[in-house]
This record gives sequence, C-alpha cells and structure tokens, in this order.
Amino acid sequence: TLVILSILGFFICDLLFTNVLEFTGIYSPPHKVEQRYRAPHPVYHHTLEANIDSYDALFGPLHYSVSSNSLGFKDRAPREVPLAAGSERIIFIGDSFAEGIGIEYPDTFVGIIDERLSANGIEVLTAGVNSYSPIIYRRKIEYLVDQGLTFDHLVVLIDLSDIHDEIYRYKLDENRNVVDVDPAGPFYALREWLTDNSSFYAYTRLWVRQFNHRKKAERLAQQGGMSIHRQLANWTLNEDLYQRWGKKGLESATEHMNMLYRLSTEKHFELSIVVYPWPNQIWHRDLESRQVSYWRNWSETRGLRFVNLFPLFINEQQTSEEIIKQLFIKGDIHWNKEGHVLIAEALIENLNLQN
Repeated sequence: TLVILSILGFFICDLLFTNVLEFTGIYSPPHKVEQRYRAPHPVYHHTLEANIDSYDALFGPLHYSVSSNSLGFKDRAPREVPLAAGSERIIFIGDSFAEGIGIEYPDTFVGIIDERLSANGIEVLTAGVNSYSPIIYRRKIEYLVDQGLTFDHLVVLIDLSDIHDEIYRYKLDENRNVVDVDPAGPFYALREWLTDNSSFYAYTRLWVRQFNHRKKAERLAQQGGMSIHRQLANWTLNEDLYQRWGKKGLESATEHMNMLYRLSTEKHFELSIVVYPWPNQIWHRDLESRQVSYWRNWSETRGLRFVNLFPLFINEQQTSEEIIKQLFIKGDIHWNKEGHVLIAEALIENLNLQN
C-alpha cells in the first residue's frame, strides 16, 4: 500500500509541477519541439502553422529557424500572400526535401531560387512539407485552387519514400480528405498526453530516443557516417520490396498524379516533374533507377517537362562516398546547404526559370 501511494503521490506531484511550469513558460516538453509549428489539416492531413516568426525548430541535432507565410508555406519571414498572383508565380511541392527540413529558408533550394528570380518579378513559393506524398500533393493543390490560389507553374518533386507512404500511410476518406491508413489508437493518445503533462515521462522518452540515436550513430559510423540503408528507398533496388509494395505504391501515386495533371489542363498551369536519389541509390550507382524510368515515361506520355537529378549525384568524377559526404547532412538522407545550392542551380537551368 505504501509503495502504491508513493508512486501515485509522485505521479500527481509530477503532473502538477509540469503543468505549473508549462503555464508559466518555464518548461516545454522536449520531445514536442519539432511539432510545435506543425498542424493538422482537415483536407490534406497536415501543414505548417501560418505566419510563424523565426521559430526555433529542431531536426535531429540541428537547431534552425522556421518562418511561414499566410498560406502556411515555409518562407523568409511572415507575410500575407494574396491568392491571386500579381505576377508570374511558381510553386514547388514535395515532402521534407522540398520543405528543406533542417535548413533555414534562405539556404534551401527554393529560397535560393526565390532570391534569384525575385529580381525578375517572379514569385517563388514552396508548398512542400515533411511526409507529403502524391495523395497530398493532389489534394493540397486542389484545395488551394478551390480557395482561389492562382499560379503559372507547379513543380512536383516526387520522393522515393512517397511510394511507401501511398500504401501504408495515407488514404482518402468518404469526403476525399486525406487521413491515416491506421488511425492512432488509445495507447498513442495516452503517450502524447503523458508527454505533454509529465516531465518525468517526457524526459524518459527523450532519454530513450537519444539512446536509440546513439545506437544509430554507431551503425552509421561503421558506414562512414552515411545513411545508405534506408528501407523506404530500397524498392528501386530490391525486387522483393518492389513486388511487395513498390508496384502497388506506384499505381496509387500514378492515380493521384493523373488527377493533378488533369487539374493542370483545366486550370492552365504548367506542370513539371523532378526526381532525385537518396544516398541508397547513390551508393549502389542506381543511375537508371525504376524511379527515373517510371516518372520519365509518365511525364513524356503527357508532354510534361521531366527533370532527372540522378546524374548530379551519380557520375564518374566523384565516388559515391565523396558525393554523399559532400552534399548530405551527416548521417541523414537530406541535402545540406551545399546540396541545396546544387539542386537550385540544376532546377534553374533545367526548368528554364530565368528565361
């Protein structure tokens, strides 16, 4: 009885202590830092909060500043973006690569292109957000167009992980809203509530996460600090994964990209497709990847501009290890600042953005 009462008393004191400190602004749950500026959306699942001003975001060990505009798009600073374009307007959409996760906006490829083209009176925006895939690309653009957003050119960066997410992560409900394939259960809700309200639980969870990161770092150290064995990208390299979910994922992605193409013809905006490799593909020299051949054929069949960035990363001038270490965040699959510069220059040239 004494042990039970002691545990219960500790738990109640922890809850009271945590909520008082959070109310006064002294404490914030450490595990939730990255999610503070992200928000659910009733139609296209999730987005960024609108008009964020220099939020101190966290991606792994990286602290970086995030701002957004009135549309909930990552931007240089909070600002009102009119729905009707006053000049030529280009929108990029994709997942975390298009958002530029871990990198401040001016150093992302979109920020660099924005800076370059603004001198020519061209407005550049990114609708990309972490963990998007074609089902969200389609519904987000449909929603924004229905709200009155106008633009001249939509550039879609199709990620290798999109194919997995199309099968295992998202689906459309009866109202054509994007929802989770497996909705969060009661255990998930309890875990999130404890994270928000118990500092003891939050820091225990953080310790476990850091322990797992250390184990991951040890594995990466054996790979020279390169993240080259991510399963979400291996469907282009592994026939079993391709047959198990890659093929079906491509079919789902194609269905939603077909709808996006149809919208582009109805609303008269240009549609371009971009593909790029993960470190997995670079390491295995997967130059003529399934990802490349599939979306090249899809684009050419519809007369769309197709930009293949695989040759930027897979060439004879540098080894795979040199390229990965030079252009990617250490131990991660995302581009570093130098990688974003390379992507920006390639897109400006291949999309004829300065003409």
